[in-house]
Amino acid sequence: MFCAQCGAQNLSEAKFCVGCGQAVGIAATPVAATTPNTTTAQTLSNDSSPTTLNYAGFWIRVVAALIDFVPYVVVMGVLAVPYFLVVAAFEDSDSAIPTLLMVVLCLAFAVFCALWEAFFTSSAWQGTPGKKILGLKVTNLDGERISFVRACSRYFAKAFVSSQCLNIGFLFVPFTAKKQGLHDMICSTVVVKSKDE
Repeated sequence: MFCAQCGAQNLSEAKFCVGCGQAVGIAATPVAATTPNTTTAQTLSNDSSPTTLNYAGFWIRVVAALIDFVPYVVVMGVLAVPYFLVVAAFEDSDSAIPTLLMVVLCLAFAVFCALWEAFFTSSAWQGTPGKKILGLKVTNLDGERISFVRACSRYFAKAFVSSQCLNIGFLFVPFTAKKQGLHDMICSTVVVKSKDE
């Protein structure tokens, strides 16, 4: 092996030149400048870009709620039949059965409403039938499908918070940036228009 500095011959295992003392045997390998992969950079850029959500306004949500009211009325009518039959049967007595039956039927209706809304909201539809018909979805703040537990929480927040005090919680919708009702703000959810709408 010859020294690149002075040209002296050295042993192959030598680390320094015997003639000039220059380091030999270890060639500096230039590090090639790395250029970012354009395709990868574009992919990362696309993946990191926030999803644009088209928030649903107040009035379209009102129409969806009116559509959803239809099955509730039907179920109320079905549950009312046995109640009135029992009331007629115990008309002339002081029995507490009609009162107890009313309590049971009211609880059954409340459970039905909660499960109905939570099931559809957490399903692939991401919304009740009324919302589905109008092309609306309930999602989290990132536009993703919510869980059954969060859908239940949203229903109870709507029933016991937003609907109280003259339904003032629903009036948050037109005045918030993400068109959220008070129940949406509590549960970190939004109602959006489907992309195909």
